[in-house]
Amino acid sequence: MIPSWIAIWIARFVSGEHLRPGERADYRYWFGVLFLFPAEVVVFALICSPLFQRSGIAVWLVLTTFGLVALFSGLLWATYVPAGLSLGLAVVAWACAFWAAWQYL
Repeated sequence: MIPSWIAIWIARFVSGEHLRPGERADYRYWFGVLFLFPAEVVVFALICSPLFQRSGIAVWLVLTTFGLVALFSGLLWATYVPAGLSLGLAVVAWACAFWAAWQYL
């Protein structure tokens, strides 16, 4: 079974639609996500791990709240931080994440 987003992309490509190049806002947003993902995983692991021994509703509330905070922090980050800085910070953050995984897992 092919995922729907791939099927839509293939259908648009076969129909002759041209891919548009990325805009500045696209790069700012996705480089921000690339940096914020490992940072938010660390924050999530430190803050939310004790909360997982609660009821299912508490876990759902924590995950929903953290997801909304992650979404809006990414949008806010993309508004004010240039793409080049986000990319540089992402390289450092992912290098630290891989180093930590190598040392502690």
